[in-house]
Amino acid sequence: MATDGALLASCRLGNVLFADKPLRACCKYYVRAGGVSGLHQVLRGSIAGTFIIDGFKLQIDRYRLAYLSNDHVDSGINGTLNVGGYSRFSQEFDKLFLNCFGSMKRLQLPSVTVKKRLYYWDAEVRPLTMEFANGDECAGGPPTPKVLVMGCEAWVSHVQPTLAARLAIAPDGRLLPKKDLTAYLAEFPDLDSVLHLPGSIPLRGPQGSNYSLVPNTPAYFSLPTEPAPPENPDPPAALPNGFLHFAAKTDVAFFEDLRVHVQTSGLQGNTTSPLHLMGGWDAGGQTYWTQANFDPDRAGVPPGATKEIYRA
Repeated sequence: MATDGALLASCRLGNVLFADKPLRACCKYYVRAGGVSGLHQVLRGSIAGTFIIDGFKLQIDRYRLAYLSNDHVDSGINGTLNVGGYSRFSQEFDKLFLNCFGSMKRLQLPSVTVKKRLYYWDAEVRPLTMEFANGDECAGGPPTPKVLVMGCEAWVSHVQPTLAARLAIAPDGRLLPKKDLTAYLAEFPDLDSVLHLPGSIPLRGPQGSNYSLVPNTPAYFSLPTEPAPPENPDPPAALPNGFLHFAAKTDVAFFEDLRVHVQTSGLQGNTTSPLHLMGGWDAGGQTYWTQANFDPDRAGVPPGATKEIYRA
């Protein structure tokens, strides 16, 4: 191409088509038996702004792609991902990589990231990786909603170590439980929005006493109890009414270990947030301690109950 802007081209990012955008003079494409190779770059500013891509809000600063035999090998798409609804956080990214259909595949994050607050659950996380689950569409799978898969550091109040997590986040900011993720297991086996706890958690009691919590489950994020936000990419935020919860046993003098269902927040190094201990509940003869997939929605409260009634 002789000069910048001499030719126009259309390109797709997820469900959004950018039509008739001016190309840089450096653009070139080669078609061989192994596929398409080359560089695609639009004039700076011709694809820039805020867009809703497969339900997620992205601010894009520039658009440049490099392909080798149909594989997306480098990216010049950078900007900011904004997750609304229940989670309400934003994350800058240096590069956005696409899959074979032009859907979002992975974000390359800056080398240093900072903590984010998951609003509804009052929980802190530090993003380390961000990918998108696309339902194995490149292998001919049926169309499925896109899900953000965030590898991160996370915390549970009153629990000392930093925890590792891989959270599945819907466009409305909900954290999806395993039962809602079966369509993505080919891409992300065992995907589940949980925090894996240490084998024993020391707990300071009254008058200098000490107890030990032995978790029976990972830590779950409670299911939002408010009506689902409207089906738009930036729904009004829900009230910060959620919590983290897990089932455990604790030692007490002169008695058998007690079964406790723990509810608290997710703040780093926090030992002052409320820590609620309940006895759990029975559903069809099963409990957190007898059935691995008990409470599959991760509601954290008995059916029909609020957290206030359950804690009373």
